[in-house]
Amino acid sequence: MKHFLTFLLLLCSYMLCGAQVATLVVDNQTPGWLSSKINYGDQLTVNNLTVTGYINQNDLTFIGDLMSKHSLSGHLDLSDVEIVDTKFADLPTSGGTLTMFQLSQKVSINRFSLPKSLAKISPYLLAKVQADTLDYGGENCNVLTKLLITNRYYSTTICPKVLVLREGLKKIETFGTDEGNEKRLETIILPQTVDSIGNKAFVSCSNLSHVNLPEGIHTIGNYAFAG
Repeated sequence: MKHFLTFLLLLCSYMLCGAQVATLVVDNQTPGWLSSKINYGDQLTVNNLTVTGYINQNDLTFIGDLMSKHSLSGHLDLSDVEIVDTKFADLPTSGGTLTMFQLSQKVSINRFSLPKSLAKISPYLLAKVQADTLDYGGENCNVLTKLLITNRYYSTTICPKVLVLREGLKKIETFGTDEGNEKRLETIILPQTVDSIGNKAFVSCSNLSHVNLPEGIHTIGNYAFAG
């Protein structure tokens, strides 16, 4: 009986210690400390991660490692974080090497929710992240300008299958360039706040099959959905 109880205790201990955490919500109030808030075992197994609070480039690089080296491939939700101590605002509109996660290889994730606090998002910022669903925009980021770009020197692979534009976004200038990646786009969910869609905004998105058009839209530019 004693041996049986000992075995049972060891089995319970093993099961508790070996339990895998797939979903985490982390409030990080001190930039640079995100990695210390997730124990090593959870770093290996977390599939869905929601972060709130304040993060810096060190935290973003850590998140990049979770995607490229471990199991983070479900939903990365950074909606309610503020990114500090970065030079994102100084990123040139064409070219450049500064990327959000400092990835050396392409990663794939089911859903990526960009921070609402970012006022400007360059397509180069999102390099090497392939998200099936992308949440973009808000009160601080109310214009969509060239989220996708591909060229021979520098390629972003962020083009989603589903693009969710949040309430607060008012104007869509253009989504991307006609280089092929935009053919992944299948669904666009527009907010009630959107006012205008620019010329050639979603040109050549040949697999686009669903777009809701809110009543408040005043302007749809020439060739906005051509091709």
